[in-house]
Amino acid sequence: AAFNYPRDIKMSTDNKKLYVADSGNHVISEVNLMDCKQVPRNESQQRCMATILAGWVGHPGSRDDIGRASTFSMPTGLAVGTYRGQEVIVVADSGNHRVRVLRRISGYHGQEEPHPPTALEGATFPDPKGNRFPYKLPGSQRR
Repeated sequence: AAFNYPRDIKMSTDNKKLYVADSGNHVISEVNLMDCKQVPRNESQQRCMATILAGWVGHPGSRDDIGRASTFSMPTGLAVGTYRGQEVIVVADSGNHRVRVLRRISGYHGQEEPHPPTALEGATFPDPKGNRFPYKLPGSQRR
């Protein structure tokens, strides 16, 4: 994979994928660790392929949409947690001064694609020790 200034990397909740905030390319990428291949003539190395989950390489923007139709501007941070039993990825979209959330939806051309949920109420995020803390909206205000 050719990353351009990757700023953050997080493990999926099932420990089978890595998510990369690729700031220079303006995308969120996924590396499926289950699909890594051994490098010929070097048994200690593996080669893994990255796929773009969200964003469009080289095209910064702030569009909320499905998969690559969404756009980011210099994503710099990630958090991975659960929302209603489903994995979510929280993205620090630094160039847009926003925090955005990706979740998987089924049935889009037979594949799972990331899509922003309407709210984060009920989401939980692990601390470095693995303890899970619920996400709460500030006060009781919703927008």
